[in-house]
Amino acid sequence: MELVAETTTGCLLSAGASEDGADKGDGEGVGGGGIDGSRERARSTPEEVGRRAAGRLAEEARRGGCVDSGHQPLALILAALGPAEAQRIRMGPLTPGAVRTLRLLRDALGVRFALQAEEETGTVLLTCVGTGTTNVARKARL
Repeated sequence: MELVAETTTGCLLSAGASEDGADKGDGEGVGGGGIDGSRERARSTPEEVGRRAAGRLAEEARRGGCVDSGHQPLALILAALGPAEAQRIRMGPLTPGAVRTLRLLRDALGVRFALQAEEETGTVLLTCVGTGTTNVARKARL
């Protein structure tokens, strides 16, 4: 189950939960368990799944920012590949995946983000200049 909420400023935040409890972000990771990587999990009721998803969505709202934690790396990639002008994104506390993405973008594309922490809101404002990447396979319009 995936839930999406729109903030009063128009930002969309999402969070989810699954029936078997193997949700992203639950700290369990992938695989593990038996020799074949399977795990014995009890099935959750729809109400339990809904409560878990709602709790995760509420946590995303508490984190602040305009990008939920699951989409931070994607937003950073899009900003880095965007037009060759200043790109700004406000996020909640950076996830480990976002930090890895920042390092990869620096090493692969030479794009560096300036980070400005906002103490009162607990958010981070990230600013970069995009690379201006375009799709060369796209047909030109005449």
